[in-house]
Amino acid sequence: MTFSRSWLLGAVLVVASGCRTADPPASTTGTPATTATTTAAAKADKPADKTADPHAAHAAGVAVGAPAPDFTLADLDGKSVHLADHKGKRVVLEWFNPECPYVKNAHSKGSLREYAGKATKDGVVWLAINSAAAGKQGFGPEVNRKGKDDFKLAHPVLLDTDGKVGHAYGATNTPHMFVIDEKGVVVYRGAIDNSPDGEGKEPTGGTLVNYVEAALADLAAGRPVKTPETRAYGCGVKFASMLIRLAAPRATPAPGPAGPRPPTRRRRARPGRAERSPRAPARPPAPRRRPRGRRRRSRPSPREPGWP
Repeated sequence: MTFSRSWLLGAVLVVASGCRTADPPASTTGTPATTATTTAAAKADKPADKTADPHAAHAAGVAVGAPAPDFTLADLDGKSVHLADHKGKRVVLEWFNPECPYVKNAHSKGSLREYAGKATKDGVVWLAINSAAAGKQGFGPEVNRKGKDDFKLAHPVLLDTDGKVGHAYGATNTPHMFVIDEKGVVVYRGAIDNSPDGEGKEPTGGTLVNYVEAALADLAAGRPVKTPETRAYGCGVKFASMLIRLAAPRATPAPGPAGPRPPTRRRRARPGRAERSPRAPARPPAPRRRPRGRRRRSRPSPREPGWP
């Protein structure tokens, strides 16, 4: 009877505990608004990465609306040309390579044909810059002098052999054009026109647009440049390689003080059996043992006495 009561009491307790409503678990995820706010705050608190790629910085160059980087370069006759001396005038910088097919097309058939001379007559300072390094296409005064004569250029051609000016402006192609206003601010950078063939025969949109001519016209009229930046086309600027040689030639060591020359380590022949253990003394030959038993008398020689 006692056992039955205990069993009945246990069953009642189990049923009562099963009917009890469980407490809801604590929420581990916040609302969408709270989560978004927390993520934004975490991003704001994260420090910015200040490490920049030097190649990307060179490719970026000067931005439109920024002061034009000053420079001093020598022309083909060795005369120094300083950009700051032309402040107060409109200046056009043309990245130049006389052996580039796009430059040849632009100066012989395209938008640069005789246009630089026309702009110069209107008071514009036109400077061609060649950033080709030694051993690259278009390098050297003689090559540029020949190109200047072939294209009948009246403006100076400046040599930027170390590429510092080209990297400062972010020049990437030849031709690559930059227009600077009277205050020394870059107001246009990009292609000469909208015809990537360089000849002006296939303009984008069907109508040829000379971006440099349009920018100079806007400056002359006192209005903002309508198209301040376009994508340049043409050959790549022949800068010097920026890769560092990891395998540099070994330097010749300086001669040391006079003294005995250390022995040269040479590969010697494989030692013989007797040379394999130089420390162990050679074993003397075993003495000849006399045969046991009766010794057989040798037969005398025919020349010996007693020969039958």
